[in-house]
Amino acid sequence: MSEFDANKQKKGLRRTYGKRRLPYDIFGNFKMWNDIENSPNLKNKDNKSTDVSEENKGSLSSFSGSKLSPNCIGSIVKKASFLYKISVKQDQENSPLNKLKKPLQNQENIMLHTFVSTDKKNHLESIESTNTNPLKNTFLNKTECLLKSQTKKKPSIMESLLSFASQSEIFNFSDYISSLLSTYTISKLGEASFSEVYLIKNKNDEVVLKIVPFGKEGQEDPQDVLHEVRVTLKMSSINGFVKSKGFAIVKGVYPEHLICLWDKYKKDFKSENPRPDFYREDQHFCILLLEKGGKDLEHVNIKSWKQVNRIFWHIVKVLSEGEKKYEFEHRDLHWGNILVNEIFDSSEDLLSELSLYNTHFQQPCIIIIDYTLSRLRCNDHIGKLAWNNLEDQEIFQGHGDYQYDIYRMMKDYVFSLNKSWSEFIPRTNVFWLHYLIDKLIHCKGLVRPPTRLSKRTNSINHADVEIERMFYERVESIWKTINPKKKQFNGKNLLEFNSAEDVLSWGIKEGLT
Repeated sequence: MSEFDANKQKKGLRRTYGKRRLPYDIFGNFKMWNDIENSPNLKNKDNKSTDVSEENKGSLSSFSGSKLSPNCIGSIVKKASFLYKISVKQDQENSPLNKLKKPLQNQENIMLHTFVSTDKKNHLESIESTNTNPLKNTFLNKTECLLKSQTKKKPSIMESLLSFASQSEIFNFSDYISSLLSTYTISKLGEASFSEVYLIKNKNDEVVLKIVPFGKEGQEDPQDVLHEVRVTLKMSSINGFVKSKGFAIVKGVYPEHLICLWDKYKKDFKSENPRPDFYREDQHFCILLLEKGGKDLEHVNIKSWKQVNRIFWHIVKVLSEGEKKYEFEHRDLHWGNILVNEIFDSSEDLLSELSLYNTHFQQPCIIIIDYTLSRLRCNDHIGKLAWNNLEDQEIFQGHGDYQYDIYRMMKDYVFSLNKSWSEFIPRTNVFWLHYLIDKLIHCKGLVRPPTRLSKRTNSINHADVEIERMFYERVESIWKTINPKKKQFNGKNLLEFNSAEDVLSWGIKEGLT
């Protein structure tokens, strides 16, 4: 036989040897069969040895390369992989590294049991009972934490409210007001639906108390109170949104001092809320401490179209900042929810503040309040988003004011997009901007400036009228352009505004600000 043929035959034998020798190679390294069979590692759950037929025992112990049936080989190979692991484990018991490896092997058994089991409680019990060694690997720690976190109790709404108020327990209502009286004087400032508004002040500070009863029939839902607390706290970081001074959760009857102030307010002004002397000891209240603003837009005195222009663009700028920072939508921005502090008349200041390149927006003349229906990205310990699902259908059924049309307009638009109220749809802010410019034009008692002036008009008055006419034309242009009901005429493409930021960019580009 030539050397080439000899090498070829060796290679062929080596290949055959490799395939046929697999069971023999594995079992050749094992201890005697009886030793392996009696190993405690081969005990099953019923404390019985692994079932191995006498025929297969003989095959394993006397295997000498004879031809086996496919079924026999399959059975041998299947059992071989399991027995091999056990053999290696037994051989290493006396190894110097066994002290370190043993806990890791225990953990492997734990993890296998965890993946096989379907009951979470059994998972935790298995971990606690099996893993007696203090050494734990990273995977086990993460598995245990995950399972325990899934069974962790979610905090109640009351617990969440107390956490925002930094309280460990609920305060007594009368005691809380008494503590304020030692430092502040208190007067009733106004009222809103579901709440009473008071003002506390001293020489250095003025703070508004918005007192909201909740938790009973006909009162605010605790979830809605938590929503307003979350949004108020988040939006406080932007100028133009009412700043939070803190929160308090109290319980008990309405304090006598506040009832006296309520009676005094009713004598001087109209009151639509019932006298708050009917609350019982188990009544809960949320007290929101807020910065003091001016009069609401409905009741503030506006003297010129220039002031109208300034107020409107301040509102646009504030909303635009909210959109960019927190994906904010107010969704209930009627003119009672805008407070007007001070109205400046300097055009230079106005242009500076409204500049797109001015990232440090100066203190605006308006403050936006009341976030009952608002939506924004919160990212707090409660969740990523805060929104109201607007389940109360009465809000969409009102008539007699443009405000109610806006609610229906929002609903129709959101549903036309097949979206939910939790999603960011800033065009709702544009709807409310049009409502506000409509109120400023038609409901503040301002008259349209004359187009022609008398020859007797002096130059100073003439200049003032010209300025007023210019600002009136700007305001009128705003009303027409952002009107959500506008239609297309003569095939001309109309501008689409999908956010307050779009409105602001357009206003600056057109020189309307």
